[in-house]
Amino acid sequence: MTEPSRPATGRLPDALRETLERGVRRLRRVALWRGVLAVTAFAALAFLAVMAVDAATVIFSRTLRWLLSGAAFLVAGLAAHFFLVRPWNCSATWAVPPRPGPKP
Repeated sequence: MTEPSRPATGRLPDALRETLERGVRRLRRVALWRGVLAVTAFAALAFLAVMAVDAATVIFSRTLRWLLSGAAFLVAGLAAHFFLVRPWNCSATWAVPPRPGPKP
């Protein structure tokens, strides 16, 4: 005979829950620092590229210089979005994700 399954109570033991929450906090801190460093690197490279183009060529137009600087700011903003905003919105929860497929 098989043993009847017990319903899940949804509670974890306190020691396990605290350990898991500490791990989640550590992962978020690592993701935050990784994002900050990645954004800093992308912004530095973008502005160095703009400075290299400006130094290698003679740009008389102020509009073109502003466009190059704007492109560098855009690169920095996109890096911030992809490395900081998106990972921060993907929260680690204990909720069970829904199963794919047709609903019964």
